[in-house]
Amino acid sequence: MNYRYNCLNPIAEVGLGNLDDKYVRTEKFEEADAVFVRSAKMDELAPGANLLAVARAGAGVNNIPHAEYAKKGIVVFNTPGANANGVKELVLAGMLLASRDIVGGIEWVKQNVADPAINKSAEKAKKAFAGIEIQGKRLGVIGLGAIGQKVANAAVGLGMEVFGYDPYLSVDAAWNLDHAVKHCKNVETIYNACDFITIHVPALESTKGMINAETTYNAHHVGCCDYNVKVEPSFVLNLCYVVVSACIISACGKCLVNVVALSDNENANVLTCTVGENYSAANLLVSVT
Repeated sequence: MNYRYNCLNPIAEVGLGNLDDKYVRTEKFEEADAVFVRSAKMDELAPGANLLAVARAGAGVNNIPHAEYAKKGIVVFNTPGANANGVKELVLAGMLLASRDIVGGIEWVKQNVADPAINKSAEKAKKAFAGIEIQGKRLGVIGLGAIGQKVANAAVGLGMEVFGYDPYLSVDAAWNLDHAVKHCKNVETIYNACDFITIHVPALESTKGMINAETTYNAHHVGCCDYNVKVEPSFVLNLCYVVVSACIISACGKCLVNVVALSDNENANVLTCTVGENYSAANLLVSVT
């Protein structure tokens, strides 16, 4: 007996290669016995009569109507931790982007590439893109699951002072954490003490809106960087997985982000922020995974 499978998103061949010759690919969702999905929204898709299982390449299942599927006997699987290392590296890249105006430096080079005296000009201009070192800075990790553990341990290796919060931390997860990670009993400690915050939490009712004006308005941490950049008074960021999959917030001087709204749309999740005029846009970065 053969089983037909459909990929709603590109799935790596190294994964599909594990399927034997009993599995045959179909391009028609309604014909599939099994479906592989990453970020595609399945709410509007009508499952075929033969659909038995949906496998999500990732941890979150908020793009799958799993409650409805359960009523129909369709099993939904996820793969927590499968992309943990990739997300960890993305978070580290985000911290470096937030600390050093790398993008601004690239744009400066593009704008001045035709300057015959670019070497001299660069010597004068590079100070504006120097930023800060992350060594010695404080990183708060909210959620110490497969991703949070890797981020915390990597940050310790980079010389950061790491604070961790997870009320559901398992014994196995605790054993995997570097002994230098400081345990926090509440998120307020992280909001008030850390230069960077990275959040790795599932899409649950209890986590929606955890970043809001009440939790962050008074969280002013001084001394993250010593340069000022004018930005627009408000802007919008699109977040992934309701709260965040990998959100890095960096304080600049005395000004942290004042979050004023988090959308109830669990697929769009628009976070509207206002920032002070001394806040660098490069110092607020959301990594979507």
